[in-house]
Amino acid sequence: TIQETVEEVVPVSGSSNGVNALGLVVFSMCFGLVIGNMKQQGQALRDFFDCLNEAIMRLVAIII
Repeated sequence: TIQETVEEVVPVSGSSNGVNALGLVVFSMCFGLVIGNMKQQGQALRDFFDCLNEAIMRLVAIII
């Protein structure tokens, strides 16, 4: 039918697969702001992410 043909040709935005990049960026920014405002309580988590960042940078340097 015509409706089936249209449904096959026209993509529906809600049915697209993939990563919600904008949501991930907004969540990451909010998470970073909250951790940054936690002062001493958030220091352990900031240290963890600093170490994780350093490890990832070293891996990238090895690969490149």
